[in-house]
Amino acid sequence: MKKRVLEILFAIIKRNIDLDAAPESNLKTDLNMDSLDMVEFGINVEMEFNGISIPDDDLQMFHNMTVDQIADYLMNLLPEGTK
Repeated sequence: MKKRVLEILFAIIKRNIDLDAAPESNLKTDLNMDSLDMVEFGINVEMEFNGISIPDDDLQMFHNMTVDQIADYLMNLLPEGTK
C-alpha cells in the first residue's frame, strides 16, 4: 500500500508544481515548494485520500519532510482495512 501512497503523492506533486519527485525529495529544499504550494498540496492530498484530514500544524511539518516521510505519516491515518 505504501507504494500506492507514494505514487499518488508523486502525481499530486507533478500536477501542482510540474516536477518529478523521488521518495527522498524534501518538499522545501529539493522541490522548492512555498507556503501556497503546501496549502494546495494539503488540499489535494485530503481530496485523494478520502476521509483524511491533515491539521494545519502537521501540514507545516510537511514542508521539512521527504515524500517518503509524508507517505509514512499518511499510512498512519489510513483506515486499517486500506493499509
